[in-house]
Amino acid sequence: MSKVKTYFDSNKEKARHRSRIDETRRTKANRIRKCNNDTYSWLRGGYYHETERTVYIVRNNERIIKTVPVSILRKGLPRRAKYFKTQAKRRFRRNGKNIDEESYILRGNKYRKDYEIPWQVW
Repeated sequence: MSKVKTYFDSNKEKARHRSRIDETRRTKANRIRKCNNDTYSWLRGGYYHETERTVYIVRNNERIIKTVPVSILRKGLPRRAKYFKTQAKRRFRRNGKNIDEESYILRGNKYRKDYEIPWQVW
């Protein structure tokens, strides 16, 4: 958080509190702007901006669905991308390989040769 160097209020604590609120508002607006410009990558756990939310209301045993406009800034988790990568590896590994019309072989542990790119040392 930024420090308060000059203040015109009655005490320094109020000025520090106000500057923290302003700084939080600015950083949130900057992150929303970056989300709208697609600067963040969801693979690395960047932020994403929700503009609508579905609300379910029950009245007289009837379920009503509404589209409500909201502004929520959420942080994406890098574990989500890791989950998708492991699912893709697992699907690729468990799919077999057709050698002939009659023979079908499972890749097993040899899927890494087809799936992963060998790293080069710079």
